[in-house]
Amino acid sequence: MRIYNLLFCICLLAFASCKTSRHTVTYEYIKAAEYELPRYARSILIVNNTARQSPFDGHTIQYGEVKRKLYQPLDSLNRTLISDLAFMMDETKRFDKVLFDSVSLRTDTLYLNKRELALADVNALARNNNVDLVLVLDRSAMMSDLRIGAFDKSNFMQFLNTVRYQTDFKLYDSLVGDYIHDVNGNKEWQLESITQNEDLGFFETSLTRNQGMILWEKEDQIMRSLFPYMQSENRFLFSTLDSNMKDAYNYARRNNWDDAAIIWEYLFQNMTDLQLKKYCALNMAHYYERKNNLQEALAWLNKSGENQTNQDEILTKYIADFTKSLKERIGLRQ
Repeated sequence: MRIYNLLFCICLLAFASCKTSRHTVTYEYIKAAEYELPRYARSILIVNNTARQSPFDGHTIQYGEVKRKLYQPLDSLNRTLISDLAFMMDETKRFDKVLFDSVSLRTDTLYLNKRELALADVNALARNNNVDLVLVLDRSAMMSDLRIGAFDKSNFMQFLNTVRYQTDFKLYDSLVGDYIHDVNGNKEWQLESITQNEDLGFFETSLTRNQGMILWEKEDQIMRSLFPYMQSENRFLFSTLDSNMKDAYNYARRNNWDDAAIIWEYLFQNMTDLQLKKYCALNMAHYYERKNNLQEALAWLNKSGENQTNQDEILTKYIADFTKSLKERIGLRQ
């Protein structure tokens, strides 16, 4: 009878060590901009150097075999983009002075051309406005395709609008006397709706109705290329039925990460269970990420890889994404 009880306890302990709970926590950190602005630059002017795009250019509407040009009002799009960017840059408190010019400086009418301002002209703009930097929008193009499909035996219709917004900015430094960085980017959206409304003219204005969302995402894309921003990612915290792992998780849940890390590191160094060691190493990687010690976090991620047992696809992807994120952030620091 005692032998059976002993075997039962051994099985119970084995089950306890294998039973794992995976908790998702949201982690926010400051991600570096794609380009670091010169430290001495304390003022900026944003100007629009684009040609006007016709509301008929680059827009199509298709219903069955019928295809024609789609009218999309664009008059205020770039002006709004420029003024919104100026407001957002001013909100960062990075500059002492932020100005914008909503008047296009180009004389040609080919909006798809990228016509850079001559250095003498942009230097005059910088000097006349007494600014260190000039951000010039040299080309802007909006393209959209609206496809309409009808459902069989129904008066409901599906509207699928694909919108592409290309902007080509260049950053001029008055101290250097030249352009120092391209801030170019294309962004695409797919806007879908299903409705009973048969007034197709109403849906021809779909770009106008979604313009606020499109502009906000485009502005966010440009701002992230020049300014640090908050990035949010999911991290896993692992616990098991082991009492020590439970205690460590409860410490972390109460934001007492240092005490949790003491337990995880001790278990990693003293336990023989490879799966438990792997979970401790992954928890330690996130601990050091929170301490902003990214090299040590990456080292613990590598230790977790040395103890992989019965790893599922979700965990494999998690480790790969976590590793990629750390390496990118370490690379930007160097």
